Amino acid sequence: SSPSQQVNVLVNGGAYKRGSSSVIPTDFVLSAAFPNPFNPSTTIEFDLPEDAFVSLNVFDVLGRKVGEVVNENRAAGYHSATWNASGVASGVYFARFTATDMNGSVKLSKISKLILNK
Repeated sequence: SSPSQQVNVLVNGGAYKRGSSSVIPTDFVLSAAFPNPFNPSTTIEFDLPEDAFVSLNVFDVLGRKVGEVVNENRAAGYHSATWNASGVASGVYFARFTATDMNGSVKLSKISKLILNK
């Protein structure tokens, strides 16, 4: 039978997802935020096959930055970050994720839609 829960374990600075075939992911990936819609917080998972500088910021529909979730170097591995939106109004927001390698090359840049229902 398949496991009923996903279990994450830290391994050498990155996290290992139970059921995955390797400790280090093979691709840069940004997963959908969950829950979404949310109140008051949502979690965003991302995979890094190599060390990278990660920027994850949240913007309102007018393009104003309303939250900084991650802005730092992260080791290769499976990661998650949580945005607590208790200080902003209900509505639609956009999370902009960028992963840049140590040479300054953008490896993944993606925008996800978030819906906050209070």
